[in-house]
Amino acid sequence: MATQPTTSNAAVQRELWGRHPRDWAEFQEGQLRSFYEAIVAGLAIGPETRLLDAGCGSGLFCRIAADAGADVAGIDAAPELLEIARERTPTGTFVHGDFESLPWPDESFDLVTGIASFSFTANPATALREAGRVLRRNGRVVIGTWGPPDLCEAGVVLAALAQLLPHERHDAPGPFRLSLPGLLEAFVAVGGLEVERSEDVFCTWLYASDEIALRALLAGGSAAAAIPHAGEEAVRAALMRALAPHSDSAGGYRLENVFRYVVARPLDGSRAEWDREGDP
Repeated sequence: MATQPTTSNAAVQRELWGRHPRDWAEFQEGQLRSFYEAIVAGLAIGPETRLLDAGCGSGLFCRIAADAGADVAGIDAAPELLEIARERTPTGTFVHGDFESLPWPDESFDLVTGIASFSFTANPATALREAGRVLRRNGRVVIGTWGPPDLCEAGVVLAALAQLLPHERHDAPGPFRLSLPGLLEAFVAVGGLEVERSEDVFCTWLYASDEIALRALLAGGSAAAAIPHAGEEAVRAALMRALAPHSDSAGGYRLENVFRYVVARPLDGSRAEWDREGDP
């Protein structure tokens, strides 16, 4: 019997994140600005930094890093988002592709960041090893994730959307895939790295109105995944029910969240192992 063709994870992610790229860039991506700024400051990113952002989306983090003086590059599965990244940072290099197979040679970057992106790959450990491969000597990988679900009010919104999706494995690509205690550290170890330090960052998500909240949350991810299964009206209704407890006095919404980033470096001997794997 013939095997049914499978859709690559990169193609799936493009479908989820490429539907409303301008809404994503204008209304949702900026909700993580404080997280991005904390990473740039915490890593002292500046003019001596050659940086790759894996899963760069529409490029806000790269823009912030470039403003600090970094030489930036990005890779993403959604060309629609990359178009905006190029507009924001014309001096950057932005490539359409899957960051489980990076199109750069070994030792190309001082820093590789994956901010809320490793958890959406089909094979996170493969992606992390690729990040380590393109690091220069003494380079670092930064892995940004959602904090634990009980510390993220936006998790209530995602949980409402999950009710509209078919049942999936707990380790399937998704925002909280690396958020439970111990998972991030185990992930770093499997990728041939060790944790140098970690930081928690508070991120307040603010939406000025129902319309803006819906445009932001429908622009990608779980909402985009739920629409084919439940229909857009059902998704909109679920979002509004989930947001209602977080309304503010001005007719908008406020959600308090914790995000976490880990700074990781190659274990002793990892570089030699990568070098051997590249030998003919």
